[in-house]
Amino acid sequence: QIIVAQAGLYNIACSVQITSTNASQKAIWVWLRLNGITDFPNSARVASTTLNNGYVVVTLNEMYSLAAGDFIEVMYAADSTNVSIATVAATAFAPAAPAVILAVTQTEQ
Repeated sequence: QIIVAQAGLYNIACSVQITSTNASQKAIWVWLRLNGITDFPNSARVASTTLNNGYVVVTLNEMYSLAAGDFIEVMYAADSTNVSIATVAATAFAPAAPAVILAVTQTEQ
C-alpha cells in the first residue's frame, strides 16, 4: 500500500516485470486499486506471452485525484500458474532488474 499524505492530483507510474515457465499462451493483467476496494477506471493493462523463461514488462501511467489518507495498490492476475512477477539478479555487466517499480508524484494540490 502506498498512502498519500495530501489531497491532490497524482501521477502514478508503474512497471511490472513478468516471467513465464513454458511456451504456452498466457495473459497477464495489471491494474490499480484505490483503498483496497475500488479499481481505478480504465487502469488495467493486459499483456500476452508465449516466452519460455523470458520476460515481459507491463507498464502503466495514470493521473488521479486522491484525498489525504487514500492508498493505492498495484494488482496483478494471470490466466496461468506458469507466469509470475520476477526480479533478475545483477550480472557482471548490468545491475539487478526489480520485479516492480512504482513512482507516485503529486502534480497539483
